[in-house]
Amino acid sequence: MRQFIILLSIIGVISSCHYDKAEVDMPNIPKDTLKISYSPSSSTIIVGTAGSSVSPIIKNTVVGIVTFKISVPTTGFSLDNNGVISWANSVPKGTYNLGIVATNTKGMVDSTRYTLYVNASGVATAPSSFVYSPASSTVNQGTAGSSLAPSINTGGAAITYSLTTAITGITISATSGVISWANTMSPGTYSITVKATNSVGSISTTYSLTIVYLVRFSVDILPIISNQCATCHHGSHTTWTQWSTINNESAAIYSRLKPTGNMPQGSSLSPVPTTQVSSGLFRDLFQLWITQGKLNN
Repeated sequence: MRQFIILLSIIGVISSCHYDKAEVDMPNIPKDTLKISYSPSSSTIIVGTAGSSVSPIIKNTVVGIVTFKISVPTTGFSLDNNGVISWANSVPKGTYNLGIVATNTKGMVDSTRYTLYVNASGVATAPSSFVYSPASSTVNQGTAGSSLAPSINTGGAAITYSLTTAITGITISATSGVISWANTMSPGTYSITVKATNSVGSISTTYSLTIVYLVRFSVDILPIISNQCATCHHGSHTTWTQWSTINNESAAIYSRLKPTGNMPQGSSLSPVPTTQVSSGLFRDLFQLWITQGKLNN
């Protein structure tokens, strides 16, 4: 009997040790995340004034769209597909604590609150604290897009947004302040000045948009490589007139395009327009082609 008890004790210890080891060896698997918030998370208006919130700040690690709803539907309030809250000028005096619920494609849910203070009377003031966050965007040529809605103290009156200078391809929503750009815009950096106006006054801020030149393999890369590189490189490198070889050997080619120390010198190749890369060097254009995914365009 004593031997049997000792055997059971040994089995228990071994089982316990094995269980503990399994726990120690368990990998740390990152958990999916869904978080929503508004900044600022409130607005103060005078009764009879329509308006809208900023876009929410969303942290979502699950692929797919996030949907939004007001937890308790309230007359005069609506919510768009991007989580922007709007209120009509018919909303009466009072304080409105709105619960906003976000759900991702995995079914994860998070909620936050947005407060609207509607004052019965008072004197409106000029708008202030007008900013875009982030205040800039950088996109490849041929890519349409838009900014987030700005943050602003409305001064208690309805705001209208406008561009101080018209720029072809750029528009702005007069009600939300969201800036949009078309996919037809030329490369370059655009400084966009936006004015926010209410019944008392106005305030302006800037937004920077950079359109990066989209490198064309057939026009920008192939002619220089095939005419000024492949002619001197024999053997397997005679196929440097094909995208597949240039793609596969792009790192080796780029290493030989340094400004000094190797041949051919990067600066000795045909210069490129500074509208493509500010340096005017082919090596920098070649690097940009790599960065953009080495497109066969």
